[in-house]
Amino acid sequence: MNLHQGNLHEVWPFVYNGLESVRRNTPCDWLPEDIYAALKAGEMFLFTAKTGKAFAIVRTSTDCLSGRKYLYIVAAYSAKNFSQPEFMPQFEGLAKETGCSYIEMESNRQGFQRTGWKLDRHTYRWEVA
Repeated sequence: MNLHQGNLHEVWPFVYNGLESVRRNTPCDWLPEDIYAALKAGEMFLFTAKTGKAFAIVRTSTDCLSGRKYLYIVAAYSAKNFSQPEFMPQFEGLAKETGCSYIEMESNRQGFQRTGWKLDRHTYRWEVA
C-alpha cells in the first residue's frame, strides 16, 4: 500500500480511468478533475495497492451535529476485486493519525457487511427541481 502525495503524475492515468469506471457504475456528482484538484490541494489522500492495480481516495470530515471527525472513503477501484484487507490497516492508521473516530463510505453494492462493515444507514437523495 502506497500513499501518494506528490507523485500524482505517474499514477494519474490509471486513477483517472478507474474514477471514470466508478462514475459509470455508481451515482457520483464529481468529476475526476475535481478529485485531482483536491488531491493536489492536500484535501484528499490517494492510496494505491502495491500491485498498482487498485486505489482508494479518502478525506477527513467532521460530523456537523456530533462534532466527531471521521475518515470518508470517496472512491475505491480495482482492476479485479477490490482488496479491502490490504487497504483497511492504512485507513485505520490514517484515521488514528488524523484524530478520526470512525471510517465511513457509501456504496450501491451489497455485501460489505460480510467484510466487517456495519450498515449504519442508507443514503437517499431528493433532487429539487
